[in-house]
Amino acid sequence: MKGEITVLRGLQQLVKCRPVLYIIWMLISFIPAKVLLCESQVWVDVKNYSYMVNNSDFNSYDYSTFKQEKIDYKKNSDDLSLFYFSSVGVSMTHETEKLIYSCKLDKTFLWGGRDKFESDRRGFSVYELSANIMPGSSVSIRAGRFYYQLGGAMYEYVLNDVMDGVALDCEIPVGSNMFVFKTHAEVYSQHGKPAGPYSSLSSDSNGSDSDNDYSNNIVDDFNGDTTSYRLGLVIGFNYVRAFGYFLRYGASRSGGAEIAENGRSDVNRSDEDFLSLSGVRISSWQKTLLSWDVTSLFSYGRNSHYSNQKTYQGHALLAAINLGQKHADDWNHFYIHAGAYSSGFCGMRSSVPGGTLLGLMKGYTGSPIADYNGFRDYSDNSWQEGGIDKTVPKLFAQSGGRIGFYSLIADTSLLVLFANESDNPVLPDTGSIGYMGIECELKLSYVFSGITVALSGAVFKPSDYYSNKEKILSASGTDIFYSLFATCEYGFFL
Repeated sequence: MKGEITVLRGLQQLVKCRPVLYIIWMLISFIPAKVLLCESQVWVDVKNYSYMVNNSDFNSYDYSTFKQEKIDYKKNSDDLSLFYFSSVGVSMTHETEKLIYSCKLDKTFLWGGRDKFESDRRGFSVYELSANIMPGSSVSIRAGRFYYQLGGAMYEYVLNDVMDGVALDCEIPVGSNMFVFKTHAEVYSQHGKPAGPYSSLSSDSNGSDSDNDYSNNIVDDFNGDTTSYRLGLVIGFNYVRAFGYFLRYGASRSGGAEIAENGRSDVNRSDEDFLSLSGVRISSWQKTLLSWDVTSLFSYGRNSHYSNQKTYQGHALLAAINLGQKHADDWNHFYIHAGAYSSGFCGMRSSVPGGTLLGLMKGYTGSPIADYNGFRDYSDNSWQEGGIDKTVPKLFAQSGGRIGFYSLIADTSLLVLFANESDNPVLPDTGSIGYMGIECELKLSYVFSGITVALSGAVFKPSDYYSNKEKILSASGTDIFYSLFATCEYGFFL
């Protein structure tokens, strides 16, 4: 135990190393000027969506009872939603023999939304702004904002996120074998107020506090300890990868400062909440037509509260089988993947089991996760949008695939979901397992002249799990939750 505490304190001090941040800042500020001065390739990507979503509370609307229940939001089941929106992305890249500069901006807006009548103060979002330095054919150094994942799996449920920092990736051939070494350091989130003219960076672009999660989590005091950091290390040889990630939270209003009550008590220091995530992945997905991967995970962390603390300590097991060349052309493949998370497990931001309904609309995750503003664990607090079903550790099995015939493409998926309150992810107690429901989705796409048009439908049939009145759930019914939606996508070079 003493050795464990020493290691954790060492990691916490390492992520506070501020000279590293100055180096990152200098590299990032060099990127935009270099991209603009070079002859770059610019790609514009446009996506248009229309959605119809109904019964997100798992209760069908009943005209006969509306008059009695219209003022009781818990019983009023009129939640049909029709909405239309578009997104536009602009990507710029420039490549030399040793460097790749990348910049991607995107903007999403509702049809008939606020920015139709007045200028939108938020402007474009910076999805990527990075330089990729390649001193050798097997070594890559990325700095800035970029997309990052663990790698070696068909569906990434461990780490799949956008990060601001520096990453070193090495894939070195050793005879007929391959040695993999990856490490990164990033600023995960920050919730302090910058000084002087930069103070507006913590608000919207108009200089006023906007009503969003980030602005609502800005804090004063804490001697500048308001920044969260994350470190990662991956070492692999051929099909095996061992990895470890460490996240340490700074203070914010929704996490990392609950002992100090956000500066209102005499203890003006952050909680030093943290999460470590480690494991081993064995995979063959880059080598064969029939690919597979298995990942074993262990997480350990602490989420402090004013009067107590919650310790995360749990395991997870993930597995996937894919038939086809998804990693090559994304066409004609079939997959089965499954996962099991124990009750004490907490993960990091990644892909989630679930499709349009459970993943996108309901915000389900496989377990509690370490989010930007603190731990997202609805069993541990009374968040407004709560519901323990969203973050309860789960067992899941999902199958599906894609079939393409000339310009016509069909995608399908089927997900079976269980709530797991057992400490054992492999052989949980049957009394600790609750069947949650089944989700099905079908998408038909047609591609012509660079334009993709798609029609999709999704349904989720909840079980009696959602009839439990003793649990705080995001929905309380057993009626079918469904959605119909259409998309039109196209892109062009400038």
